Amino acid sequence: MVETKSVEIVDITPDKSVWEKFGKSGYSFSTAMAELIDNSITAIQEYKIKKPNLKEPLKIYIYIDKEKHKQTEQINITDEGCGMTYEVAKKALILGKSSWTIKSLGEFGIGMKASCSALGKKYTILTTSEGDNNVYKYVHDEEEWRKQSKWQEQLYKETKDDKKEHSTSVIISNLKKPIGPQKINNLKVDFAKRYQAFIKNKEIEILINGQSIVPEEQILSYGPINFDITLNSGNKIYGWYGLLKEGSDTGYYGFETYKKGKMIKCYEK
Repeated sequence: MVETKSVEIVDITPDKSVWEKFGKSGYSFSTAMAELIDNSITAIQEYKIKKPNLKEPLKIYIYIDKEKHKQTEQINITDEGCGMTYEVAKKALILGKSSWTIKSLGEFGIGMKASCSALGKKYTILTTSEGDNNVYKYVHDEEEWRKQSKWQEQLYKETKDDKKEHSTSVIISNLKKPIGPQKINNLKVDFAKRYQAFIKNKEIEILINGQSIVPEEQILSYGPINFDITLNSGNKIYGWYGLLKEGSDTGYYGFETYKKGKMIKCYEK
């Protein structure tokens, strides 16, 4: 029998560049933005569990504009969700760690970091929960992050005036790709489909540069016909089908598939 000897214990701490490499994992502009909206929706769902009598949709504001006195664009996403306490904010900063207490759209703790890295070289998170005296602030800068030897970053806190305030803002700057008017229009169309279930149920309202997103109504000549299929696993596939009054020669027809209320695929044949 051959004797196996241990030569040394190898430190397998990831290279500092792994953070930004996650952001290169095939994100389009819309899918990167959707990862952040998923977090906002989960934060809103958590807040509504605490406030069951709240009937009005809570808002998610998206602003894509130029920084003051500069030519570089930035993205600001702010939601009226539960916000984060100090302990939850600490967990949210750790790669691969989820801080949500409910089954959420973003449950693996990677989406926020990866999508922010896909969009820009620098991002800031500002968050506060109802009843907390503080706003917690975190800034991630790719260039500064690479200079550091340790996997550590600073979480700041600032006092706030209104203890009832609850929100989270993600501000992304030093964008990696320019965002023109066409990309913004495409994002509006994408989100109108992707999040139509949440919008129609009045769970959320999404505003992009001040314009509220309204799902397009589908006009049918036949249907809708409901279906409900139980798989061997016990999971269900359910929904409806129908015939569009106006067809499409460019492929804009087929099933829209959803999981947990979020559109996964569109025009599936």
